[in-house]
Amino acid sequence: MGRTPDSSQLGPDGKYRVPENNATEAVERICSQQKQCTVSVSERSLGFDPAIGCIKSLDVSYRCFSFDSLRKASAKGGSDLVIDCIPAASSY
Repeated sequence: MGRTPDSSQLGPDGKYRVPENNATEAVERICSQQKQCTVSVSERSLGFDPAIGCIKSLDVSYRCFSFDSLRKASAKGGSDLVIDCIPAASSY
């Protein structure tokens, strides 16, 4: 049997919440120094489940270069999130 979510994760609206940045280290480990990477939104890939029994999603904000604008990527549990820093081919 899986464990139930901890009541300390219950937000004021009655929905379960987990701290932001709870997957930062896992995403950095998977994607560091790569121009493109794919992160499976799963306990196996991220190494933990911060809220057992709750629907999952992964939202990532990132920059490809220090001077780059902020980019965002999102994926739901059971799917893949792609972080892409490969420059688009220019058409001349």
